[in-house]
Amino acid sequence: MSGYRENDRAPWHRTGPARRSLKLLLSFAAVFLAASFLQELTTEERAVEIVATLWIFGTLIAVLSAHRGELWFWLTMTVMAVIHALIISFVRVDFPKGPALSYIYPVMMIDGFVMYGLLKLLASRLSSTTEPSQIL
Repeated sequence: MSGYRENDRAPWHRTGPARRSLKLLLSFAAVFLAASFLQELTTEERAVEIVATLWIFGTLIAVLSAHRGELWFWLTMTVMAVIHALIISFVRVDFPKGPALSYIYPVMMIDGFVMYGLLKLLASRLSSTTEPSQIL
């Protein structure tokens, strides 16, 4: 007896060695991304971009907390983090004089809403949990 009803799925973090290996691989990817972010802290603009990216990811995880226990959510977040790390590493943008946050904020808002929309679309198709109704 596993403690689950027949139509319930076990949480992905409690099922087998393959899932543990996947979690370990995702942990290595997170450490690699964190190390690459720390190497990029050479200018104020890079620091603002990295902090803005981390803020967006933290906000998305908090807003979509009903899906934190699902594998698709963390795989999608990992893919988005890799894409953001590559963009921050290889795309050089020279901001005009003035505070970098005033130039990065509109881009940050658009990026956050696009990622939120993608995650909500995936949640409607892949999620096994029912999410409480929200304003958005």
